[in-house]
Amino acid sequence: SYTQLSDVKELIPEFFCNARFLRNSNRLRLGVKQNGEAVGDVVLPPWAKGCPERFVRLHRQALESPIVSRRLHLWIDLIFGASQKGHRAEDAKNLFYYLTYPGQVDVSLITEPKTREATLAQISSFGQTPSQVFTTPHPEKDAAAIMTQQAQQSSLKLPFVMPPHYGSVNVFKVNRRKRVCGLAVNALGSLCIVTETDILRITEKKNKKGEEE
Repeated sequence: SYTQLSDVKELIPEFFCNARFLRNSNRLRLGVKQNGEAVGDVVLPPWAKGCPERFVRLHRQALESPIVSRRLHLWIDLIFGASQKGHRAEDAKNLFYYLTYPGQVDVSLITEPKTREATLAQISSFGQTPSQVFTTPHPEKDAAAIMTQQAQQSSLKLPFVMPPHYGSVNVFKVNRRKRVCGLAVNALGSLCIVTETDILRITEKKNKKGEEE
């Protein structure tokens, strides 16, 4: 939340792979806001420029970016690992209310009705901390090796097989970070690949005499 730092929500997988959930395509009646405006499509932040696909794509790029990869093990430590409990959690300021941790209280042993009801209400309000999976620091992801492997790829992967008489699409001509928006073949048989900022024209291969095959 931009306005309430205490309003913390988990991001569902669709934030990184599917923009459909941001649109009220079926025009369901979801009620009205306090100002009387009808609730419809999700209002996106300014950097999304009103495009749900851009919103999801940038989330995905941020998730898969080198800076996140280099720190992913730290997040694992906080949520599932060594920094979830004990002195490491205290040093990381990662301690939560004791009722959120599994096994801290046996509700069945609470005989006083009001205390039992209050304990259940607290557990329901605060949520539950995941079970601890790792007790030692998680190893760091080798982001440099992944980037090297990606840089060594020689062609842009397209969702179809290129005809044998067309040349390959080199990553140095089409930036691999750019999204392919469209494909077209003109009357002369040239294939055009349209990205967000460029149009790449791929002509048919020529034989040694300079004639098109």
